[in-house]
Amino acid sequence: MNIKIDRQKLEEAYNNTDYRVLLPRNALTLRIGEYDAAAESSLFKHCDIQESWAIITPCNPNSEKTDDDANLAALTRLRQELEVVGLRYFTAINQSPDGEWPEHGYLVADPEPAKAKALGRRYRQNAFVSGTKGEAPKLIWLL
Repeated sequence: MNIKIDRQKLEEAYNNTDYRVLLPRNALTLRIGEYDAAAESSLFKHCDIQESWAIITPCNPNSEKTDDDANLAALTRLRQELEVVGLRYFTAINQSPDGEWPEHGYLVADPEPAKAKALGRRYRQNAFVSGTKGEAPKLIWLL
C-alpha cells in the first residue's frame, strides 16, 4: 500500500469536512484553508480563546470506522482527560459532506502544541485541525 496515496485521499476527505463547534447559542462551521473573520471572532469570544485552538477527536482511530460504543467510550475518556489537566473544551462534530462519517470530539482552547499532538497520537488520529488567531484553520499531520 502506498502511504503517499493514502495521505492524499485522507487530505482530500479532511479538506472536505465541516468542522462544527457547538456554542451555547449557536454552532460555527469551520473549514480547512478558509478564513472566516466573523466565525473566528465569535469562536474566540464565546470560548475565551487567547491565541489558538485545536479540534481533537478520539473517534474512528486511524480513520477506520469504529462502532458507536467504542467511539463513545473514547470520547468519554478524552473529556475526562481534558478535565483532569484543566483544558477548556467545547463540543465539536466533524462531519463529511454526505453525512456518512460524523466524528464527535472537542475544540480545545489554547492548548500547548505538544499537548494537542500528544492527544491526537494517544487516540491514534492521523491529523487534527488547528487554528491560530488571524489564520485559516489547518491540518496538523501526525503520520
